[in-house]
Amino acid sequence: MTPEPHPPLPGSRSLCAASERRRQARHPAGEVHTDLTAEGDPTVHHVSVRNVSPGGIRLVLSSGIEPGTLLHLTLSRPDRKFSCAVTVRVVYVLAENGGDFITGCDFTRPLTAEELRGLL
Repeated sequence: MTPEPHPPLPGSRSLCAASERRRQARHPAGEVHTDLTAEGDPTVHHVSVRNVSPGGIRLVLSSGIEPGTLLHLTLSRPDRKFSCAVTVRVVYVLAENGGDFITGCDFTRPLTAEELRGLL
């Protein structure tokens, strides 16, 4: 059974509204490894990825981040010897019952076809 998400944090968009605006297909990203640093904080966090598209990514974080925050990600697939560095802007954050935060982000530039192939 999937837990019901909490209401979006103030200033964030609802998942339903985001999915209605989706222009690009999302792809499951179970094999993608992700290291994250937040703007102004050099601490590296290892985070999970739910899905990825050329225009954005959905992360699972252990704490909430304010929408609008810039994050620096290193996305990699070690089995393919592929990695790329990208910057994203947090669009929405949804708290889950288990304490995780589903965090939807837009890339500051779209992933190239080569980057998307390397990750998927």
